[in-house]
Amino acid sequence: MSQNPENNRNSIGRFVQGSSGNPNGRPVGSKNKFTTLKAAFIDAFEEIGGVDNLVEWARCNETEFYKMLARIMPREIHADVNAGFTLVECNREIDEREAQAKEGVMV
Repeated sequence: MSQNPENNRNSIGRFVQGSSGNPNGRPVGSKNKFTTLKAAFIDAFEEIGGVDNLVEWARCNETEFYKMLARIMPREIHADVNAGFTLVECNREIDEREAQAKEGVMV
């Protein structure tokens, strides 16, 4: 791929490796807009009463609270559950217990 020298991009328009549009990058310690906005919301939350005020509001507005909660909860959760035994082992254990129960009834 050939390099287009006037803007550090290759022939398909991507920046050449090691040569971005901003070679110095974001200054160390600078915050992006989202971080600044998030900090402002946290400050406002604390200013209006924090968790205690949220609990009071939630008790009076349960439907709105649950709608808000549903919007901020992750939509997908990855769970790796290991019960320590396989389904086959579980079925075998059930069969053995059923057999022992029948033997106990017949005796």
